Amino acid sequence: MGTAEGESRGLGVAVYGFNIYVAGYQYNGNKYISKLWHNGNATVQNDNILADAYGNGIFVSGSDVYVAGEEDNGNLSVAKYWKNSTSGFGVPNGRTTVTLSAANSGANSIFIKGNDVYVVGYEFAAGRYQPTIWKNGIATSLSNSLFSGNANSVFVK
Repeated sequence: MGTAEGESRGLGVAVYGFNIYVAGYQYNGNKYISKLWHNGNATVQNDNILADAYGNGIFVSGSDVYVAGEEDNGNLSVAKYWKNSTSGFGVPNGRTTVTLSAANSGANSIFIKGNDVYVVGYEFAAGRYQPTIWKNGIATSLSNSLFSGNANSVFVK
């Protein structure tokens, strides 16, 4: 993962058959670029290569690869996930990007069960960071506390 191109960090790992997938990011000297490494080969996740972005969690379901993270939209960081982006930046090839929130937010973990996509992270609302779960893009706060929080992992049985 680490190369002469800059500092890199892997934050999520998935093993499927003989394939190893790592979600994370790499600093290119100017921006943080969300990356997916598949058996050591990196592809860029960012929708906007000029924006900071981070891959935080990963899930593999059959031939589909999902990366949860966040990307700067020019004003703030927003939670999103990328699906089937192993083809690399700028190559559509079935790639899907889902933005989960218009608020300052981040996605930390993703889990797929059947046709349902579960993502957890945080969303800034009511003056604080609220731990949040998105099911198929619909947000639900996991707290009614007066304190900030964050959700870091999701598993569905």
